[in-house]
Amino acid sequence: MARKKNKSSYMREKSLNKKNRKKNTKKNDTKKKAAMDHKVMIESYKYMQKLMKETMEGITNNLKQHRLNLTERLTGSTSGLTSGLSSSSSGLSSGLGSGLATRNYSSLTSGLTSERNSLLSSTRLTSRKDESEKRLENLVFGDGKEKRKEKMSDKKDLEKDIEEKQSNKKVKFSIDLTPDKSISMNETNNDSEDSINVNKESKLLRSTNGAWYDSDDENVNVSLKSKNMLKKLRKTEEEDVISGSQYEMRLRNQYENLHPTPNWATPSSKRKRDDSSSTEKLEQDEISSPEQVVKTPNKKIQIKLLSENPVKIPEEVTPKLLPNDKIGIVRERNANIQGCSQCVIQSATFHPNAQVLMSAGFDKTVRLFQIDGKKNPKIQSVVFNDLPISNASFNPSGSEIIVTGRRKYFYSYNIESGNIERSNGIIGLEINSLENFKISPCGKYICFPSISGNIVLVNYQTKQWMGSFKMNGTVTSIDWSSDGKYLFSIGKDAEVYQWDVGARRCVHKFRDYGGFKPSIISVSKNDNYYAIGSNSGVVNVYDKKCLQYASPRPLNTIMNVTTEIHDMKFNHDTQLLGVSSRSKKGQMKLIHLPSFNVFPNWPIKPIPLNYVQCFDFSTSSSYIAAGNDRGKVLLYRFKHYTKA
Repeated sequence: MARKKNKSSYMREKSLNKKNRKKNTKKNDTKKKAAMDHKVMIESYKYMQKLMKETMEGITNNLKQHRLNLTERLTGSTSGLTSGLSSSSSGLSSGLGSGLATRNYSSLTSGLTSERNSLLSSTRLTSRKDESEKRLENLVFGDGKEKRKEKMSDKKDLEKDIEEKQSNKKVKFSIDLTPDKSISMNETNNDSEDSINVNKESKLLRSTNGAWYDSDDENVNVSLKSKNMLKKLRKTEEEDVISGSQYEMRLRNQYENLHPTPNWATPSSKRKRDDSSSTEKLEQDEISSPEQVVKTPNKKIQIKLLSENPVKIPEEVTPKLLPNDKIGIVRERNANIQGCSQCVIQSATFHPNAQVLMSAGFDKTVRLFQIDGKKNPKIQSVVFNDLPISNASFNPSGSEIIVTGRRKYFYSYNIESGNIERSNGIIGLEINSLENFKISPCGKYICFPSISGNIVLVNYQTKQWMGSFKMNGTVTSIDWSSDGKYLFSIGKDAEVYQWDVGARRCVHKFRDYGGFKPSIISVSKNDNYYAIGSNSGVVNVYDKKCLQYASPRPLNTIMNVTTEIHDMKFNHDTQLLGVSSRSKKGQMKLIHLPSFNVFPNWPIKPIPLNYVQCFDFSTSSSYIAAGNDRGKVLLYRFKHYTKA
């Protein structure tokens, strides 16, 4: 047995040694091959370098010889022409008189200058070629600065030789080295009127003191009929060719028309003049249009804009019924076109009494815009340096804005006075985040959903804790009744609670039909409808009877959205219900009430909504604004509702 073991171990060692020898031989072969390849590459590189050097030397010698021949030709021709000129002028002056001699002298002089210019142009071409060849030679062989110095010295010597040889002659030449001014993109002749307009616009362009001005732009011509996109720059239908400076001026004017100069970019002196003139107009007359107000950031003007330009909704007249098959809707310019956000829009809310929209996001900025559908000028922007904004809302009177985020504190901004007050959390309660809140329609309370099923009730005036409500499960969403007497809350267990705020107790509780993990609850403005959205995209709509039963059946179940419902609102007359989701592109639906038909022509297909983060109806439902993930607030106008 021992012998067999020794023999097997011996054979194993022998096979291992054989494998190692094979590996070593392969490694040695690859190293030798790599060394041979490297040696061949070095030799070929040296040979190519030598061959290139020889060819470059031959080229430089030929160019030097050619340059000397040209110099000799130039000097010989100028001397011959000068001698012929002197003899011909003397003969002509004696035989025919001084007048004819001067005429022939001028013609000969012009011929002489043309001959000299042609010779010098050929020398310039050869010198340019010589310079390019020398530059290539310097880069290849590394002569560098010495070769450049020799080149400059050779050029100077050549010019000195020509000047010395011509200094003794009677006729002198002037060389014009200015570039040709006949450069054009389209070879067409302009009229005299066009040239006058070009000069005017070029002077105007120079007077603007831009960061960059190029004089060559005046020598370039552009055809406005060559491309369809340039036809809109024409002032008349027959206009075709304009200069480069005129083209630049028209592009500048078009950009300024599309994007007017923002208020912060105007000089302070001009801004003060605008403020004084606008305040005088306001004292004399009433505001005729909101555009006159928005041009200046004066606080008095802002207050007057919000107070004297209210949105009036007729209460006595019954509203017209909205058609349930298709909705008439028109795309307007973005609501925040004058101040786009650099982050996701977290909140987009209309002012309750004026045609003003507020947008806010994680860029810590609240922006106010005057909505007219055309320019939508920015009124004001307020920055909160230590608060990335998750939610912002007007109070019912529209005089203040409550701003919250994922912090223990929140801010209240007074629009009329411009004061900002910080509320350092709620005393006695440990709440790490106040990002979600709802202000009561009566303006007395603010509610903050908290952890462990707690709902914190805060006095709006003092910003102090008033009481709390306790649910069995986690709070997912809250909403108020139209009079502010009742608060509705819903949790993940699909239980809906109705709280009496005055009595601080639960007066009714019912279970959402289906129990699809509710995510949001919304109450209509007239308290006739209660909508509950879920994580699966299902929306259940109830009527007032749900407040009488423990397990009511919904009036209708809407299943047109396939992802979690994040935002849901009724319009002012409860004929529209809007539903949106952040989880998928274009997930926003408009539902007609009471037919519960989903409008098929919304959203408008050519213009994508992208990921809708929030939306809101204006006070009279003439507009709907949707904030998306790209920092834009898309604005649409309903044809059914009159503009306020």
